[in-house]
Amino acid sequence: IKTPIQNFVFTNNSDEIGKTLRHAIIYFAETLNEADRSSCILGNEFHSTRTHKYKLPRSSDGKTLETVTTMEVTTFAPIAFEYMRSMIGITPNDFYSSFSNDEFMNFANTGRSGSQMYKTYDDVYIIKTLRDHEAKYLIRILPGLCMRYTHTSSLMTRYVGLYSVNIRSTFSSEIYCVVMLNNLPSALNVHEIYDLKGSSVGRYSSINL
Repeated sequence: IKTPIQNFVFTNNSDEIGKTLRHAIIYFAETLNEADRSSCILGNEFHSTRTHKYKLPRSSDGKTLETVTTMEVTTFAPIAFEYMRSMIGITPNDFYSSFSNDEFMNFANTGRSGSQMYKTYDDVYIIKTLRDHEAKYLIRILPGLCMRYTHTSSLMTRYVGLYSVNIRSTFSSEIYCVVMLNNLPSALNVHEIYDLKGSSVGRYSSINL
């Protein structure tokens, strides 16, 4: 999320966005079939998209949400991501089950990026908002990531889905969300965590640690 408008829309509609995104992920997982896989042109699997539109239900007081009317959710490279998930042992049923059984858990991100985050109920996946240029870069490096995922012992972050939520209201705002495998599920007994960054921009510390 990079603009004040996007931040305002997400902050005021976080629950609705999370619910809509979860239902869209379930829908895309249910409707991806052999016809889609067989009809995908070789080399185009990293650039294909599918979109589904949702009209938000009325709130409990009978009124529609003031800031949002409809949402369009797009999945990027669904066949490529399905293949990437299979490379790390995630079956279509496994992926579907994590999203279909309960709502997302919304939790605060204490990092400097300010990204909004959800977790699936079973703690297997983290859903994180991306800036526009980050989402576009992820799409660009997907072919290389496919090759990397063949190394199953790697501890690099495993991206397993990319979506956008286009919010139709008095203005239009598009938010990108990436689905990642949770490398630190709560079942693990973690003693220390180190957050290593590849960038030094604004991240210098004093010599006296």
